[in-house]
Amino acid sequence: PFEYDYEFKICSDLPAMAFHLAWDNELDGVRIRVYDKKSGKLIQTLETEDIEPYRGPGVLTTEDINFDSCQDLKLLSFKGGTGNMLYRYWIFSRKTNKFYFEEELSDICAPKLNEKKKEIFSHRNQGGAGSVYTEETYKYIGNKLMLIRQTDQYDDHKGQLINEVKERRHGKMVTVRKQVILKYN
Repeated sequence: PFEYDYEFKICSDLPAMAFHLAWDNELDGVRIRVYDKKSGKLIQTLETEDIEPYRGPGVLTTEDINFDSCQDLKLLSFKGGTGNMLYRYWIFSRKTNKFYFEEELSDICAPKLNEKKKEIFSHRNQGGAGSVYTEETYKYIGNKLMLIRQTDQYDDHKGQLINEVKERRHGKMVTVRKQVILKYN
């Protein structure tokens, strides 16, 4: 079992919040209690099951993943040997002053934010000493997270390494480029 305490400023105009993260054997996962920092009052409890029990003070962080000027919670849930990392995200709602689990974001590998373009970039190493991978770019359109670009580089099992790029056009992902980048055998 492990426990960590954090303090984060979620929105610039709101008081800081305190967070108590603990491994829960009954849950077989992590429980995060969110408190009003000043009063100590419990605001809500967040739970997540079936994750690797990563330890260390940096497993829970914040970032503005949906570009709304408020920080969201980010919990490390998977760390692979190839650099692939997954997180569980809880989005902060200004309407309720609470966090809500966001399943779609939790499937994005090693997200990197481009704040200027308000996009989320992902790179998933899938083998071949880094030559087989998927890269994805997401953007919030309205309040919905949308995949807008995807690059897959893969072995076609016929002696070729293929690079395929898809982009969102008229609401659908369409292939805009597909090329052989390496022939072998």
